[in-house]
Amino acid sequence: MNAREEESTLTSSYQAPTILCVTQQDGASDELSRRLERYPHSMTVVNTATEMLDTISNSDTDLIILDGDTNLAIASEICNALDGQAAVQMLPILMFTKSAEEEKKAEEFGVRIFVSSLCNNVELIAAIKRAMAKRLVVLHIDDDPAIHEQVAQMLDNEIYCLVPMTRSAEALMKIGEDPPDIIICDLEMPDINGLHLCRYVKQSERTADIPFVICSGLGSGNDMKRGFEAGADDYMTKPFTAEHLNKRIMTLTAPDENKRIERILVVDEVECMRNLVMRTLRHQGFQTKGAATGKQALDLMADHPPDLIVCELEMTEMDGREFTLEVRKNPRHALTPILIASSTNDRSGRARCLTAGASDFIVKPFSKEKLCLAVQHLLSEGELKRERAAVRHYLSDAAIEIALKQIHQEAGVGSDMRADYRFMTVLFVDVVGFTGLCERMSAKEVATMLNSYFDLVVSEIRNQDGLIDKFIGDCVMALFGRVENGAYRAARFGLELIKKLEIFNQQTGYDIQVRIGINSGNVLLGDLGSKHYRRDYTVIGDGVNIAQRLEQLSPVNSVMISDVTYQLIRELASVETQDSIRLKGMEGEVTPHILRSLRPVNL
Repeated sequence: MNAREEESTLTSSYQAPTILCVTQQDGASDELSRRLERYPHSMTVVNTATEMLDTISNSDTDLIILDGDTNLAIASEICNALDGQAAVQMLPILMFTKSAEEEKKAEEFGVRIFVSSLCNNVELIAAIKRAMAKRLVVLHIDDDPAIHEQVAQMLDNEIYCLVPMTRSAEALMKIGEDPPDIIICDLEMPDINGLHLCRYVKQSERTADIPFVICSGLGSGNDMKRGFEAGADDYMTKPFTAEHLNKRIMTLTAPDENKRIERILVVDEVECMRNLVMRTLRHQGFQTKGAATGKQALDLMADHPPDLIVCELEMTEMDGREFTLEVRKNPRHALTPILIASSTNDRSGRARCLTAGASDFIVKPFSKEKLCLAVQHLLSEGELKRERAAVRHYLSDAAIEIALKQIHQEAGVGSDMRADYRFMTVLFVDVVGFTGLCERMSAKEVATMLNSYFDLVVSEIRNQDGLIDKFIGDCVMALFGRVENGAYRAARFGLELIKKLEIFNQQTGYDIQVRIGINSGNVLLGDLGSKHYRRDYTVIGDGVNIAQRLEQLSPVNSVMISDVTYQLIRELASVETQDSIRLKGMEGEVTPHILRSLRPVNL
């Protein structure tokens, strides 16, 4: 396709904009008009921010263009002037720039769309179309500036127009004057909390259809239930990822025809009751399937896995509890929410169902509203569980453990970070000659090999009640000590891994060899890092450094332990004691031991 054909393609869907050109260069607007002469448009030219505001207030404007010779000081003045005018602060700005450095500085003022001063007509029209594309207005209400900064980094400026506000009362006025496309509000606001604000929004006919997301560090079932009772469309638990945030926004703001419809399986042998529940849920926009027996439901689930199951407890062939046990046997459905419905409110029966794996219990007869509220609550809770399960692939066990504790104790990123000294056993396991392996394999083959190897290592660490602290390339760092006999468990892991790695290599055809280093001692354990961005729950100190040095000195496929670790397990361990050595960066000498065997004990 040549340049003229490209221009034709672009202009076929081109809507003539009303352009306001801000320039201090004689002839710049004439040049711009010449380049756009084949495309319908109207253009007004001004020289200052004051003239710009006067023009906008007296006529419609679709787009502001800053020409390439507008200096950054003028660009800043223009953006600040727009920012102070609620009616026009959403106007798109397109700026001609000469360098990436200039773009970076202009971004700080609020310019979002750029085009090179040397661009051709095709690139210019494409930039104008991008600038005029409607951005989703996201009203974000949170009293913590650090959270606003994080969310701003997560959202693409070309897709979203983020409006941050720190006071609920001001946000409520903003919503009434200029309704956004979606509202994300922190639960624990100091003036009007998120629940009350949500109720106000949903009570107004003008704003009732705006998706409202409550966001909080509190993620218990009761907190989520309160949120949905207030009318929230979704509930997000902090901390969340950019992928998670973008997915929620796009789902809630998508046109109805593009929205994913949740699938609900209704299991009840009484046909009229089954049809009533299905009809109620379909009226709420859900997709439903029905099954008269537990076996029939299991067969349906094999081909059409549901997002949620509503199951009657009192069924003759397979009751609700037995059905739940069968569902939970399949790892594919381990996190699928199951709502048990029963005509009796028997505490022991409820407890048996929940123990079997049911998610919640509802007593018949129930209202349509109560059923829909329970379903919506469980769907969101199920999504949260899936997200937490996914996060476990990217966070250490220790980080997840402390994060969940802190969520229940405090809500907010700006809380004090905590650390203390703890006696623990630290272990490092590293692949020998990893660089050489990589040179003989493709990137995909290396990733496949490493992931298979890490699966083995992680499984063995957890078998010994260890905590995975971090992955460092092909090296794994683990902690032992949250239970008794941490030193013994670390040593047993090392010997077991070497045995199982031999079998692993035979089965896979790989030739992975390792070195393992173990040390016990006092280490600084805590959530270390920036309180405004990211914390890493980890350990630091000489005890960690010694374990890493011993791993580097260990013979291939061997476990080298420090003398401190040896003294803790000496009655159970057979070792080869090595000559005392001075480790780089350490004061004093260390006596290492190569671990040969352990007497088995039941822990």
